Amino acid sequence: MQMEQECIQCDGSECWMHQHCIGLSMSQYVKFSEPHLQFFCRCYIGNGDVFNCLSSLSRIAAHAPDLNKMTDQAKSELNLLHFYNVTLPHVQYVEGEFVISPQTVG
Repeated sequence: MQMEQECIQCDGSECWMHQHCIGLSMSQYVKFSEPHLQFFCRCYIGNGDVFNCLSSLSRIAAHAPDLNKMTDQAKSELNLLHFYNVTLPHVQYVEGEFVISPQTVG
């Protein structure tokens, strides 16, 4: 008896992976199956276990100036961050005298 398995294709390397083998939950599988979202395998998104945030931002920027496509790519990247359990560092906002605007630099 042959068991059917859900598979997902990496949009970068075009490799197919079993949803279960890579630890993709059914809800994540369904989400990544939406036509406007992209899935990238661990090998494609970084170096081994390290998520490459610069590549992630570059994939978003590649769609400029189309804000709709940039938004869709940002949603894909957010889903990838969740799937790979990536936590971004805390961002500290600065105010007032510590903010340098382009007008004050020149």
